[in-house]
Amino acid sequence: MRRYKPIRKPRRPARPFRALSVQPTLGQERMVEHREVYPSRKLSSPTAESSTARTKTEQSTFTVAPAYNKGAYQVIPASDIQYIGK
Repeated sequence: MRRYKPIRKPRRPARPFRALSVQPTLGQERMVEHREVYPSRKLSSPTAESSTARTKTEQSTFTVAPAYNKGAYQVIPASDIQYIGK
């Protein structure tokens, strides 16, 4: 059994805060150059007329149903509707 407590180790003083300075890597520089040459497409909402016209033509040519009465619903062409569930 010890007779005395062990001596405490003194704590190091806290280091002063320094802001991190980051240099861009070669890959990041290339990415910036690529984005300047090939900009992204601007986001825009689709027009109501074009979306409704497209869905009406799709609805007339395709049917959504479970194929062979199994599994998830699938898009089936109008020419194959007679084979649904067989």
